[in-house]
Amino acid sequence: MRNGPFLHHRYCSFNHNCHHFSDELVQFLTAKKPVQGGFPQWCLDHGQCALSNLTQADAKTITNASNKIAKVMLVSFGKFNRERVKILSGENREWIVLEDEDLK
Repeated sequence: MRNGPFLHHRYCSFNHNCHHFSDELVQFLTAKKPVQGGFPQWCLDHGQCALSNLTQADAKTITNASNKIAKVMLVSFGKFNRERVKILSGENREWIVLEDEDLK
């Protein structure tokens, strides 16, 4: 679970996000690539397309800020869900969750 292409340190709000995960999932389930009617190509392209309208410096600044915000949200959501599941299930399972030090 801690290995693979979709880990927090590989996440990019524009070029490696939930759309790319969904594309891989669709390909796994249906064997269809975007050109074959799988996940829409425009969803995969829109992040890079948005960045292409900016200067390289602005694109880098916006990407870095967006990725930091996304990681904070992932950590917060992971902590919330871990506690929520413990309360609802009454179980103390070991969960793979991002921690504060993962933001550094």
